[in-house]
Amino acid sequence: QECIGSLSGHTDCVRALALLPDGRFVSAGNDNTVKVWSLDLSGNSLEQTCGFCLATLVGHSNFVYALAALPNGDIVSGGEDRTVRVWHDGKCVCTIRHPDTVWSVAALPNGDIATACADGKARIFTQNEERAAGEEAQTAWEALLAN
Repeated sequence: QECIGSLSGHTDCVRALALLPDGRFVSAGNDNTVKVWSLDLSGNSLEQTCGFCLATLVGHSNFVYALAALPNGDIVSGGEDRTVRVWHDGKCVCTIRHPDTVWSVAALPNGDIATACADGKARIFTQNEERAAGEEAQTAWEALLAN
């Protein structure tokens, strides 16, 4: 393999990459940001060799370690600030707090989100009420986050 170019934009270590369903991709890192990149150079007037930044998503308050793309194209990010964030059209539309650092996220085919947390647990989150946890589990989750 041969390097065809570099994409510059982050101000610190890049820690995660994910491909979006439409061919764009995202990166994240120690500058607390998520960046959306285009690899399509047709019709642009930029002096770029392999792509350019379309958007910078700001919301995390610390390092971003993990990225995933949901089937609908939404971006999922997680990191040191103990949150998972869901981004739609460049805006944070959901923040899921965790009891510790989020090291990894995965998008499941049904649109659910799996997370790996530094507390030793993997968890699955859904927006589908049929798969949602019961009231007792939800109350226990809120109590865990309150500590």
